[in-house]
Amino acid sequence: MLPRLSGPKSPRAAERSRYIAAAKPFGFRGVGLYFQSKVADALVRNDLRPAEQGGPLVGVLGTYKRLQVPEARGGLRRAVLRPAGAGRFHRGGGAT
Repeated sequence: MLPRLSGPKSPRAAERSRYIAAAKPFGFRGVGLYFQSKVADALVRNDLRPAEQGGPLVGVLGTYKRLQVPEARGGLRRAVLRPAGAGRFHRGGGAT
């Protein structure tokens, strides 16, 4: 398996680009993953999580307002867009 680095889940392209730029000299390539979701669906999923794992309503809505969907530019080699719910994920970060 190739080494991988996961940076902060930053909603803005400029925030993500500084982490991508710092990783590139070490041989990492930038791949943006985005799971397309409607806000209403995200809020339902958030409500289904245990309280300690969910986010506050104002945080979810605020992040959505700032969101810039990853594109294959700005340091990213490619962007992968998937509908939310296309696969189930576990703590290890891989699809099940």
